[in-house]
Amino acid sequence: MKHVTFLLLMLAISLSATAETVLLEEDFDTNYSKSFAYVIDHDALDPNQSIISLFTSAATGNAQPWWVLRETKGASDAFMGSHSWYTQPGKSDDWLISVPVIIPSTGFELSFDAQSAIIRKNGKLSDLSLFILEEKPDPTNLPTTPTKVWEQVPAGDTPDVTTDEWTRYTYSLDAYAGKTIFICFVNQNYDCDLLCIDRVKVASKVDPVLPFTPTKRMLIEEGTGSWCGNCPIGIYNIESLLDDPELGDKVIPVSIHVAGSPTDWMELESYEAYMNFNGVPKASIDRQTPVGFSGLYDANYQPSDPNSFAHKVQLAQQKFAYGDLTVEGQWVISGSDTTAIDCKATFRPALALTNVDYKVGFILTENNVHLDGSPYWVQHNYFAEGGQSHLNAPMGGWSTAKPYVMNMRFHDVARAISHLEGAKKSLPADMAACENYTFSYCLDIPDKEYKHNGELVSTAICREQCMLTAFVLDAASGLIVNAARTPLSEKATQRATLSDIISAITTPATQQTDQILYDLQGRRITAPAKGVYIKGRKKVVK
Repeated sequence: MKHVTFLLLMLAISLSATAETVLLEEDFDTNYSKSFAYVIDHDALDPNQSIISLFTSAATGNAQPWWVLRETKGASDAFMGSHSWYTQPGKSDDWLISVPVIIPSTGFELSFDAQSAIIRKNGKLSDLSLFILEEKPDPTNLPTTPTKVWEQVPAGDTPDVTTDEWTRYTYSLDAYAGKTIFICFVNQNYDCDLLCIDRVKVASKVDPVLPFTPTKRMLIEEGTGSWCGNCPIGIYNIESLLDDPELGDKVIPVSIHVAGSPTDWMELESYEAYMNFNGVPKASIDRQTPVGFSGLYDANYQPSDPNSFAHKVQLAQQKFAYGDLTVEGQWVISGSDTTAIDCKATFRPALALTNVDYKVGFILTENNVHLDGSPYWVQHNYFAEGGQSHLNAPMGGWSTAKPYVMNMRFHDVARAISHLEGAKKSLPADMAACENYTFSYCLDIPDKEYKHNGELVSTAICREQCMLTAFVLDAASGLIVNAARTPLSEKATQRATLSDIISAITTPATQQTDQILYDLQGRRITAPAKGVYIKGRKKVVK
């Protein structure tokens, strides 16, 4: 028994040692501006024509001092590169600068991959200069003494290949505990080929020494649509996350219904336009670049799969929250009409914050949204009845459900949002540790029914099914620091499952759904002329 106890203890120590608290992480594969928002071309030298195409922005047509590069045109992995090959010999002075990063305590370190990429014969290896500054760099008055220089960054075994030939570097940030810093990677080389960096991280394997550890909750803004046959895979993953014993209480989903055909009557146009999903199903985690759901990785809920959406959520949960957030809401009722909700969010920092730009926003969502018997409230399902049998995944019942699920209950439906990017000056720039900072706002709600061609297509908001979410956004990065949610009634937490929905479907209702006609563009047709249509996932001729 003692041996078993000892082994369990060692396992617990081992597991705890692998956990990380992450402040910043960037692989440059997507929108890196949320981590590295600034570049400075301080040398102002003209790139050599042999290399200029690699560093020219398609958007502006201008050469960039640091730019996203790939091993080959079709490669999925991207990295950041800079050069010092100019039309006339000269020394580069090109800066890649992070958003401000607050270091909570000792124990954090900066780590990154670097590589000299050789293009020319007898090319030179590059040095890498690191500047860590406590003020945002001023292009007119840049410092000249680096914090650290790594000389002769290796090129790897194959000089003209970057893949899998990186050198990993680390640098302790203990000297900056309790401070806000800007991390600057600087190319200060003379007539070299390429200096490249990738997989930048600021993290600690030791819990920060603070008065309390904030609880990190993730805001997942999901683009979806009742017309979208692929969207059940997003629905399945969100429900699986909420059922996850480790992640369930740390996930706050918001379903943003987007325009499609036939019309989705849950669309919230301003929210949809802001998120700009460019195709659904997709979801953004804490306002990172939205990612899609893949049948290869997401048809089975497996957070251990590094390619899965659930794994990306798991990684986001490691991000440090800087403070706890709570939210309260009270309905504003005028006569028999609900017109608004009084919202109050309270942010409690775990450490002193100086010169931050944190903003609070509120989102009203509704669960169990439905309009029984209406053909306008049907979830299209491409995974139906083995339609995606190659995935070999039940997907919580979606693979055996009908192609059009009638009497659907939609959850986390975005009904109103106060400030898409948070309200200006909703939190002070300087906040003391362990103090409460409160922001209140009265959020108007669209509490109306809608009719289309005289037919009811959208019911008024049901107060008993609503939940109120608050989020704190860091304006410097555009990322969510933390989020919180509260139900406005006990009924709002009683989410109907897919099996509940399917068991409630009557045979006539199913038959009615299977008889709906759509044109080849997916639009519902009520008065068909002669032509080819879709009925029950099959082509028919009228």
